[in-house]
Amino acid sequence: MTKVISLSDRKSKPYVRFYKDFIECDFCGEHTRGRVYEGSQEIVCGACNATLWEFENDVALSFGNISELRVVDGDLIGKEE
Repeated sequence: MTKVISLSDRKSKPYVRFYKDFIECDFCGEHTRGRVYEGSQEIVCGACNATLWEFENDVALSFGNISELRVVDGDLIGKEE
C-alpha cells in the first residue's frame, strides 16, 4: 500500500519540489523546480506562483518519502498495490 505523508510533518518547507533540475517558468522567465503544496493538484512556480501544470481529477499525488513524489491513479489510493 502507498504511504501518504503529511506535508505538515515537514519542518523546513510546506511544499515539495516537483522537478529535479531547474526549468524556466513560461510566465515570469525565472528558474524554478516547481512547488507542490499539500491538497493541491497544481505545480506552481516558486517565483511568481503561476500554475505550471494542473492535474486531472482522477490523478493524485503520492509522497512516498520526503524526497519522492509519485503521480498515481486516484482510484487506487488506499488499495493494495
